[in-house]
Formats: sequence, structure tokens, C-alpha cells
Amino acid sequence: MGPKCAVTKEQAIETIIRYKSHLDLALISQNYKSDLPAYTSDVWKNMSKEYGNAWRFNHWYINIRENRRNIFTEARERLGIRLNEESVPLNNSERLYEDEQDSDNGSVCSIEPEVRANESLFELYLSQEQWQRMKPLENDSTKKRTTHTLKPHVWSNIIALEFFKQHRLPCAYVFERAEINTSTSRKHFLKITGRCRDNDCNNYFFGYADQEPCDHGEFLLTVRTRDTSFEDHKEVKRVVNGAYRKELGKVCAAEGCHNVQKSMARKYLKRGDAEGPMIPSLDVLHHAKQEFQDEELGIPKKHNSDPILAIYNMQFEPSFLGSIQDIGYNPFFVFYGTPEQRTIYLQYLNHMKGSASVSIDASGSMVRKLKRQHGLKSAHLFLYCIVINFNEKFSSVYQILTESHENETIEYGLKRWLRQVRRQPNVITQDYERALLIGCSNAFNGISIKKYVDNAFYSITKNGGVAGDYASTYIRVDVAHLIHMACRWDCLKTHHSRLIRDFFIRCIALLVDCQDLADFREIFGLTCVVALQNYEDTAVNKFANTAKDARIKLQDYLSLRKVDINGYLTILGESEKPAEYEYAPVAHPEEVTTSISPIETYINDIITAAGVETNTGREVNGFYLPKFVTQLHRIGKEFPLWSAVGMPSFVGHATSSSSESNFNDLKNRVFKDHPNGLRVDKFVAKHLLDLTGGTRLMASKIIQARIKKSDYPKFIKKTTFDVNRKIPVNCGKSVESNEKFGNDSDVFSRENWRGKAASPVFHQDRSGVDEECKYLLSIIRNEHDYLNTSSDPINEQDSCFSANKENLAVTDYINKNIVDEKQNSIQGQTKNKTTITENNNRTKFFNPCPEIKYLNQLKSHPRKSYLLRNGNLCPAVRGILGGQLHVKNTCGFDSIAHILYTAALDDDNYKSFIEKSNVQFLSFVKNFMQNGPKVSTYKERATILLPYYKEKLKCEVANKRVIVRTMDVTDSIANIWDHLLESQPSAHRKIHCDKCGESVQSLMTLYVHDHGLVVREGFSALQYAIQFSSVACRPCRKNGCDGSVTHTTETNDHLLIEIDVKDVLAGVIQHAAGHFTYFNRRRSSGRFEFYNDTDTKVDKTIKSTRIIEPKA
Repeated sequence: MGPKCAVTKEQAIETIIRYKSHLDLALISQNYKSDLPAYTSDVWKNMSKEYGNAWRFNHWYINIRENRRNIFTEARERLGIRLNEESVPLNNSERLYEDEQDSDNGSVCSIEPEVRANESLFELYLSQEQWQRMKPLENDSTKKRTTHTLKPHVWSNIIALEFFKQHRLPCAYVFERAEINTSTSRKHFLKITGRCRDNDCNNYFFGYADQEPCDHGEFLLTVRTRDTSFEDHKEVKRVVNGAYRKELGKVCAAEGCHNVQKSMARKYLKRGDAEGPMIPSLDVLHHAKQEFQDEELGIPKKHNSDPILAIYNMQFEPSFLGSIQDIGYNPFFVFYGTPEQRTIYLQYLNHMKGSASVSIDASGSMVRKLKRQHGLKSAHLFLYCIVINFNEKFSSVYQILTESHENETIEYGLKRWLRQVRRQPNVITQDYERALLIGCSNAFNGISIKKYVDNAFYSITKNGGVAGDYASTYIRVDVAHLIHMACRWDCLKTHHSRLIRDFFIRCIALLVDCQDLADFREIFGLTCVVALQNYEDTAVNKFANTAKDARIKLQDYLSLRKVDINGYLTILGESEKPAEYEYAPVAHPEEVTTSISPIETYINDIITAAGVETNTGREVNGFYLPKFVTQLHRIGKEFPLWSAVGMPSFVGHATSSSSESNFNDLKNRVFKDHPNGLRVDKFVAKHLLDLTGGTRLMASKIIQARIKKSDYPKFIKKTTFDVNRKIPVNCGKSVESNEKFGNDSDVFSRENWRGKAASPVFHQDRSGVDEECKYLLSIIRNEHDYLNTSSDPINEQDSCFSANKENLAVTDYINKNIVDEKQNSIQGQTKNKTTITENNNRTKFFNPCPEIKYLNQLKSHPRKSYLLRNGNLCPAVRGILGGQLHVKNTCGFDSIAHILYTAALDDDNYKSFIEKSNVQFLSFVKNFMQNGPKVSTYKERATILLPYYKEKLKCEVANKRVIVRTMDVTDSIANIWDHLLESQPSAHRKIHCDKCGESVQSLMTLYVHDHGLVVREGFSALQYAIQFSSVACRPCRKNGCDGSVTHTTETNDHLLIEIDVKDVLAGVIQHAAGHFTYFNRRRSSGRFEFYNDTDTKVDKTIKSTRIIEPKA
């Protein structure tokens, strides 16, 4: 028998009855345990003091809470409290959420709480709309009952919010229950009970309504509670729960938590009020927003703490069914893609008919690192996307999200995708990242990247330097990424001369566009000769006589931007052509036994031939840069990855712009509200939901194209994926150390996006790589149990690409929207109504650069640009009229000079005309083209303008030693043209009378007679609008002559046309605020360049859609 209890049962019951005012909610509650005062409340301490601490405060709390010796039940009976036996109490697991304390239990006590001395009566008015929202739901099971409950998760928030708005008490009420009684013997129609959350306040709330609400008007409730308006009340907040919490979360997601909190303060608070219980804290709003977003994304609450487990369970949700292909914990990875993505990829392949291209790229910073035990975090998570581009619309078709940045993980993810789609693309475009190159080559072609390059070179040499069918999927390196990588080479980045840097980068761009191996060898060899020779006059046996000759050849090639060497020689007028290059026999890659591959030997031979044994001469080569050849050798031995040599004709410039656009869309639209990254499970869920809409838009594009039967390249090459394909043996090699592998490895590498690649030991020891590679090898060879799936036989159709060499669209020499070079005048043009869309997406290194041959010969500062500065910004010119002359407002002169200079660069015929002309102004243009702006240039400009504007001379400063004069040459373009080219008018008009004879009239300026025709038809209709080269007949106007006069107009080498539209031959001059500026149109590229002689440089980024108001 146990010891005697320190407090008897009777004493405990009497104590409960004495403290009934503190235990009133628990006494009338079915779930009394949750309604007892808190464990730390002073009530339990006071009970303990009454009995000399016979029971400590925690003993009182436990005995009453557990109803030991039935003391709490008997205390209820003595107080006459009976509970409804039909009511079913709520379990703790049925609470709404976390700290929610409102109960929707419909049971109430059969007695009404006693009226307390300090209670007050308040009237609470509810609108019909609020009553309709909270009234009980009617169904067959409730018709037979006389007691009902208000709508769960709705009524408590409406009551609390309206009571605060109308009476503004600081109490944060939480409610126990609300009962509606429809019995005829009832006392009240509606009863609501609750209390304040503050345990020190513990204010009781009892609301009731005796009458049922009518169909119109307000519904009145009477509330009994203590008026705490003037009490010192703690700042407590009412719980945000139920439908009100969801509504707040939705608004916070749309407007932001801070904005919502301020909006509620404006709505519920008055000037001078405390914050009150109804304004939620920012933490609560942030949690409500997070819960709403999780619910929208379909992430269950029960898996909210573990993001990886949440992704695992996500694949069983109806909205994500079939979208999660695989997931791993350490290292973390997830492969995902919707079934619709796979469908549009196959539709895209069918529509492109053998010319399908995808781009693969990686990006980071969109997903936060995973948190692991002991405060550890994962490596940076990279997102890899496979993107297709169709009719200027991009769409991702597969995604890999991983913290492992190694080629093995990339390869595994790509093979999982290929097993699903069962068809390979024809071309893959990617960055020059080694891990991605190795993974793609092993996954799509089943060979290492070095073996792929060797096969490509063997096929090129076997077919005489043209394309061959050497791979299931062609691997291409993004041209923009290649150029960007070359610009960051130390040898170029740190070089002092911008002209030399641009020259070598343009040479690389020229190598990119080479389509024949002989062309590639010629350009590569000439570039090496220029960079390897110390002296310009050193004799070289191969490629060119000297380094200077090699540079001049390259400059000629760059000025025309046509990669066909034979075509170059024809255009440049060389009489002797080099002998055809004889290709040395190249062994098959399987027969190579040396460590150096045939393609590397080939590149080494070119570099060796470009150098000389004796390096002597007189003229120092300013382009001497041997370190550039070292870097060029590194990428040159893999030129099939980035050059057009060996590529089918449908493969254009390799670009991964669709991948960049995809990542830009993700960062700036989908996840713009999460600049610091999103948790991985939420990222995957939100990304999958966004992909659904994007894939449907892409599918509609493909369907529309099928309906229109668009004409696409007809190279039929269906490639299939062999699930039994074995990868090369070297993929199972062990990785001993990171130093063993450089950028040229085809065994192991890792993606290093913005330097965030994972450390080799970021999550585990690399000593076990052998076992990991064997495991990966078994997965790829389909030896793992869970990857064994039955599939239908895959039909493979062998086909080859056409071996005929066709010019790439991006390397066309003549833009079809530009006048033919052979036409010396506009007379021979025919009206063409065909609309041609220009491609202005090429970088400057791939555009023709006619001025490069002059830029590289400048002896002045290499950074000086070909821009005439306005006389307002130049100092006074010395040596004119025995003093100094300051010429102002020379913009009109500069405009005409720049347009003629640009026309001479683009047109060899006009350039020859200028060089042979004796006109002073044309000689000025020739000198400016050859030497650029110099002091003598501005002096010559002043000398030319002085005879025409001598009357505008003013003497500003005069002293005994120096006389400074100013001359303002502000004038119209037509007048300036008349002065400068008086002997070279725009046209000659012959007037012949059959009786009076013939006379000739010079026309300096031509005028447009039909502006509307130019606006409607464009530049091709300009000749009809001007009506030059025309013949007109009229009667002779001389007195006494009845003859017939014939007018014949013949144009000269250049025209000045007064026009009010934006399309002109070589340039447009506009006038604003007393200043002329001018736009030059480059015929080689179709681009506009903006010249303003008050600026420091030429603006070459002008859009063709810019609206201007031209003067001429």
C-alpha cells in the first residue's frame, strides 16, 4: 500500500471549487485539458501555498489535468455542471493548424455562465453577407437535429474581427464553441463562448442572440465581457487561422507582407490607437504566405521539413505524376520533365526532319543550398536544361538539378532522358565547359569527346575536307561563348592595344566560319605567321612571303568576310593561286597507337610551318604575340567542335541563345520574387507548373507550322537511342587527383559555372571513385534492377547528309537587301516588293570590317576612332590668315564627309573614284580614310570651308602677338554640298530643242516627288519617286520658237537627295536644336551607325526600328 497522499481528495475538490473563476472554461469544456491555465500560471502556485507546499505547483497541475482520483469530475458535479453526452470532443490531432486555439466543437454546457460584477454588455452587429458566410451548412443529417454549429474555420474570425472594429478592446479573443439551438424551448438562438489569450487578463467572452436573423437587415448579438479599454493590457495577437489565414496568404503572395500589414493598419486602426490584436505580425504573414504558396505548388504540410522527401512524395501527386524521373540524396540530384515536354520534343523532331537542334546549358543561384546535419550545407545546386527553339519560341524539354557538377552525373541524367524519348537530336549546342562536353559525347554518341573529335577529323580528311556522317549527334560549341572565352585569355585581356586584340579575335571568328579544311588551314596558318614572327619582313616559306604579307591577306579577308579562299583570290584579283593542298593519309582512330592524335599532329604541323628558324629583320612586328598561338593551339586541336568544317549545310552558327533566354526567363519572371534562391522542393514544384504552360504554347506553334506546311530542310536523318549501347572503357577509369585532369580531359571534369563548382571533397572522399564509376557503368548499361524495362525494338534508319558544300546563311557575302556590288548606279535596279528580314543578331567580330586595313596602319594612338570632332569642341587651328581660326558648327561638313567615307569603304568602285578625283573635298575624304583624324585633318577642313564662309569671320581676340578669329559655318546641307562638290553635281540635265540647239544644266540636289511611294514600297521604289534618268518632252518656251524640247537627266557617281523618310542610299542626316547628326548604313551588314561630332566615339548599337526625322 502506497504512502498517504499529502492533500486529501476532499481538499482537492474544495480547492477546485474555490478557484472556479480561474477554471471556468475547463469546467464547462469537453476538452478541458487544453483549456486549463498554463503550466506556469500563478493559479497553481497559489493552490500550493494554501497547503504549505504539500503539493508543489506542478503536482496540482498534473493531478487536475489527469483527473486523478476523479477529483475534477466530482468538482463539476458539485457545481451542477452537466455536459451534452451526444457531443464528440475534438482530438488534438484535429486542431486546425499549429497555435490555433479556436474550436469548432458544437457542444455547450446546459447552463449559462453567471453574470460577473465587472462585466459589461456590448452590441455586435453582423451584416447579412457575414451571416451567410458563417451560418450552418444544411444537409439531410442536420435536419433532424435541434442544435447546429456555425461553419467551421470561418465564424470565429468574423466574430473577432467585427467585435474589434466596433468596440476596439485590446483582448485577443479565442473561441471555444458556437451553438445554434432551433428548439422551441430554447433560451437563446445562438451562443458563443471564448476568452482572451492573455492569461493575466483571462477575459471571458459570452455572446448570444435570442432571435433568428431575418432575410434583410443586420443581425444583432449581445456580448458579455469585461471592458478592458482602460486597463494595462499586454500586447497579444489573435491567432490567424482557417479561411482567413488562406485569404491573407493569398494577398501577401500578390502584394507582399509589409504592404498587407500597412493596409490592415490603415483599415482597422485610428489615429493614436495601439497596434491591437487584429494586426498580424510579419512572421505570421510570412508563414501564411509560405503555406499558401506550398498549397499552390502541391507540397504537403507533413513533408514540409524535409525538401528531398517532399520531392520524393511529389512524384505521387496527381499534378506531378510522371514528372520526377529520379532523385538522389548524397550527392543530391533530381531529374525531372513533364510528359508534355517529351511529347513536344518528339513532335519537334518529326517536324524538323533530320535537322533538329537542342542547346544544353547550366545556371546557378536559383536554388538555395541544402541544409544537412551538424550545420553542414550542400554544394551549389546547378540547373541543366535541354532547350529547343522553334519559330523564335524556346521551350525546355528536360531538366537536371544537382549539386554534383561532374560529367558522370550529367551523363547519367542525359541517358535517363534518352531512355524515355528514344530519339536523339541531330545537333547539340553547348558552352565550352569540359564536364558538359564529356557528358554529352558519352551520352549521345557513346564515345569520349576525344574519340568524337578524332572521328570527325578522320571523316573530314577522308572526304576531301568536306562534311561526312561521323556521329549520331553533332556536338557544337556556342560561338558567342567561344569568342567570350578568347577575349578573356590573358594574352589578349592584358594587351595594351585594342586594335591588336580585335584583329586576333576577328581571325578566330573567321576560323569559325570556314567550311572547308583548306580554308581553315590557310586562315590558321596566316594567323600563326602574324603572331609568331618578331619582324614583319622575316621571310616565311609557307602561307605568305612575310608576316606583313600574311597580315595584309587576313585584313583583306576580314574586310570582305567571305571564307572561301578561292573566292577571295578572285575578288582580290590575284593572278596566281596556291597549289591544292594534298591531305596526308590519316589513320583510322581505332588504329592510332601514339599518344598524340592525328588532329593534334595536323595542328602542330601548321604551327611549325608558320615559324622560321632564323628570326631576323628590320621592321618590328607590332602583332607579335606567341602566347596567343599557345591558346589557339589548345582549341585548334578540337576545331570540329566549333568550326563549320565538316558540318552539314543545315548547321549554322552554333548558338545557345535559347538556353540563355530560358534562364533569363526563369530568373526575371518565374522566380523574380526570390533573388536569393528558393528551397529546392518549392523550386521544382513551381518550375514544373510553369513548364506546363510553356510546353503547351510550344505545341501550338508546332501544330500551326504543320498546318501551314512550312518549308524546312529536307535532310531526313532519324537517329535512335540504343539502350544496350556501351560507353568507352575509359569512362570507368579512376580519378586519383584533380591535378591529373586539365581542360582537355575526356575522362573526368566538373562544371564550374561562375566559379561555383563543388570542391572535389565537398561531400565525400574521392578515393572511392572506382566503385562509383563501376556503379554508374552498370546503370548506363542497364544492369541495375530498377532500370530494366521492356521496350519495343527500335527501328534504325541509316542515312547520310549531303556532301555538297553549301554556304552557311550566316556567312553570306552579299546581303539580299543591299544593292548588288556590280551595279555602278541605281538606274539598273528593278522594283522588288519582296520583304526581307535582316538578321542583326551577329556580333561585331562576325561582321565585315573594311576599315581594318586602315586601322592597323595608323601610326597615331590605336584607340583613336574614325570620328571627326565638331569644331565647337576642337581648339583653334593655327597657321591660317596669319593667326588662329576657330571653326564652329561643322556638323554639316562632318556629316557629308563621314557618309562618303563609309560609302568608299563599302564600295570599291566609289573608293577608286575618290582616289582618282582632283576635287579638294574628295581628297580630304581620301586622306581621312587612310590616316584618320589628325591635326592636319582639322586644318584642311578649315582651309576648305574658309572661301565659302569668309564673310562670317569675326575677330574674337587680338593682341600684338596672336590673332584669333572665329567662323560660324552653320548652313543647310544642300548649300554645303553645293560648295564642296560644285564640280561633281548629283546629276546633269540635258535640254535639247530641235530648233534652238542643246544646253546642259547641273543639278546639285535631287528632290523626291512622291514621298508616299517611298513610305509604301521602301528603298527599292526610291528611283521611281525621284524620276531621274527620265526623258520628258514639252514645247519650247523661247519667244518665236515653235520647236520641241527634250529633257534628259543623267546621274553622277553620287547623289544628294532631299528626302523626308528614313531610307537612303548611304546615310541619313537629321537636324535638331541647330545641330546636324548623321546615320551611316553599312552595306555589308545592313546596320546603322550613329555619328555625332560632339561625342567621343561612334555609336554602333543603333536599332533599325528607330524613328528619325531626316533632312537629307
